[in-house]
Amino acid sequence: MKDVHQDQPVPANSTEDSTGRFHAVLVICLVALAILLPVTLVVAHVYRYTQLSPIDELQHIDYYLKSPTLIVLGDRIGEPAMREEACRGIDAAFTVPLCDAPTLSPDQFQESGFNTAYIHPPTYYSLTALLSLPMRWFGLESVTAGRLVGGFWLALGLLLTWITGRRMQINAVALAASLLLIGVMPSVVYSSSLINPDATSLPAGAAVVLLTLEAERRTNYWRWILVALAAAVAVGFKSQNIIIIVCLALYLLLRAWQKFTNKPTAPDIEHTPRRRALTVAGMALALGIFALFVVGAWLKVVSSIGGSSADIPMNSALHGGPGVPWAELVNSLGIFFPPSSAYVSIFLRGAAIQTGMIVTGLVLIAGCTGIGWFLTEASPGIRALARAVTITAVLGAPLMVIANDVLLDSVFQIPGRYGLAMLPAIALCVATGTRSILGRSLLTVLGVCVAAATMATIW
Repeated sequence: MKDVHQDQPVPANSTEDSTGRFHAVLVICLVALAILLPVTLVVAHVYRYTQLSPIDELQHIDYYLKSPTLIVLGDRIGEPAMREEACRGIDAAFTVPLCDAPTLSPDQFQESGFNTAYIHPPTYYSLTALLSLPMRWFGLESVTAGRLVGGFWLALGLLLTWITGRRMQINAVALAASLLLIGVMPSVVYSSSLINPDATSLPAGAAVVLLTLEAERRTNYWRWILVALAAAVAVGFKSQNIIIIVCLALYLLLRAWQKFTNKPTAPDIEHTPRRRALTVAGMALALGIFALFVVGAWLKVVSSIGGSSADIPMNSALHGGPGVPWAELVNSLGIFFPPSSAYVSIFLRGAAIQTGMIVTGLVLIAGCTGIGWFLTEASPGIRALARAVTITAVLGAPLMVIANDVLLDSVFQIPGRYGLAMLPAIALCVATGTRSILGRSLLTVLGVCVAAATMATIW
């Protein structure tokens, strides 16, 4: 008997549906990998790295344990934080008191026991204490719980960057690969596994980028109010997050110039009157001035209450002298390209990891400069963003040197970790420029290799 099914036509869209489902599953897996793998590295590092970081973690732990109390100039480290360092030790050539010492004195610790984290608002410390409460209820000790919250901040930053990229219609695979690449950077893993406001740099930067791009695309004063609030929250976590606000203010100025000189043939710029360009330029200047005002006001307030900054050894050592700090200005040039920490734990210093990071750095630099200055087929919007990122990455740290000298009378070379809030914008630029299947595959492989090398070193 003839098979009644053999002559039935195969639906034309069945193959397309299967391909679409496969692509959707692939994207979901890549996004999960890009977020969960970095968070896994953070959790592993928290449990392996029991010592305190020499990057002021003692001061940050003290602020966190005392939250929501405001730390002011002249406050000393409390007994619980001192006991943490005495029992855990510190990842530096510094002799700490014995863990079982009956009494501990602040004079036995770094900076004569003064809490130098007073310059930071209490935002990060209070939220981290709140988010760590469930873990502490189940018996996890306070410092480990607070460090694990860094995994949440990292996941939030990567998720917000993903949302921003998809709103920009960036290829999902390229975007996930870029997220993985920045998420497994040793400086990101290290900052996210400590009690340190650096952990909030990625979510703060990603949130401001998302809201700014949305406000610029659909001009609405309520949207700009949201941008201003996000900017205030970003610098409320850590004043150095102002670097991404400077970057976005420059981006808006570049976009305003594009709109002002708009030609009908431009691929993605709507033909708008010059008044719209002036509005965008005005918003850029207002955003920058507002962020500077918030940071400057906070620094002035915390510097005017409490004791004397001269009592703190670090402040005396960094006291700015007469003249221009040329050495610090020159040495800070380009330190944010790409932003990274000069110091990481021993578990993140392996030869394979460092090799991967050199390649990663070259990829991030090439991606931003290529999109901004050489890839002419890129849309004007993404070219403006890439140019703003490139210029800010080169000149942002010297601007911070000048700001510290003027506002705080303090001069030092800016560390690369102060620019971590720029990583979401850098990832978006790199993802946009990764257009071939080969490029996306290589980007993913590079991220997986760095993550594998990091996990192997940690364990």
